[in-house]
Amino acid sequence: MQARDNDRKGHIPAILQDDIAQLALVDLTPTAVRGFRDRLAEKYSGATVVKRLNLLAAICQHAIAEWDVPFAKNPAVAKAVKRPAGADKKRNRRLVGDE
Repeated sequence: MQARDNDRKGHIPAILQDDIAQLALVDLTPTAVRGFRDRLAEKYSGATVVKRLNLLAAICQHAIAEWDVPFAKNPAVAKAVKRPAGADKKRNRRLVGDE
C-alpha cells in the first residue's frame, strides 16, 4: 500500500505538472517521452525516472485497452524509450544471481 501512496503523492503529480501532461494522448510520441525522461533526469535519480516512465507507459496501455486510443504502439514502453543506464539495480542483482 505504501507504494501506491508514493504514486499518489509524488509520481502522478510529477507527471501531471510536466509539459507532457498538456499533450493529448493521441499526440504523445516517443520523442515527447524522451524529452520528459531527459527533464526528469536533470532533477531525479535514475530509479525515480524509471518509475515515472513505467507509470506513463501503464497509463498509455490503459488508454489503448480501455479507451481505444489509436496508438500504433505504446510510446512510453522501454522498447520505444530507453531507460537510464544502471537505474534498475534490483533487476540487475536478480540477473546476476541467475547466472
